[in-house]
Amino acid sequence: MSTSVTPEYPENIILEPGADVEGGFLRLESGPTKHGERPIAILDVNGVERSLWLLDYAMRNQFREKQPKPGELIRIVKGTAKKRSDNGFDYWPCRVHTPERDTSIGWDSPLLNDGSDGDTPEPPASDVPNDFPSYGQPPKAKNEDGDDADPIPF
Repeated sequence: MSTSVTPEYPENIILEPGADVEGGFLRLESGPTKHGERPIAILDVNGVERSLWLLDYAMRNQFREKQPKPGELIRIVKGTAKKRSDNGFDYWPCRVHTPERDTSIGWDSPLLNDGSDGDTPEPPASDVPNDFPSYGQPPKAKNEDGDDADPIPF
């Protein structure tokens, strides 16, 4: 006779539209659903372990993008209304924030260059020979004397 053990998970977090939850990320686990195994984010919320089932693609994608580390503070915000994807599917938008993560950049970051100060670099030279005197510009037409030809013949 075989016995099956039903795994125990911490109390589930159910995010209502527009709601958020903040806690320390502890670990990822997995659990069975009617659609197969799904990841579960285990959080420490006010000293209590809670589970957030990552059932939606948008939520899984946010966690995959942020890849929180154990002990890192995270905040999950669920959108106030469903959105329609480019594929025509409705989904609940969500954002995973890492408020304590250092996202600072230096003043020399290329992200600060908008190109208006003349510091925009020239595109790299191609390995293919280029007949154009200036990058991406065709040569001006020449007449029989070698002068620039007037593009309008009359």
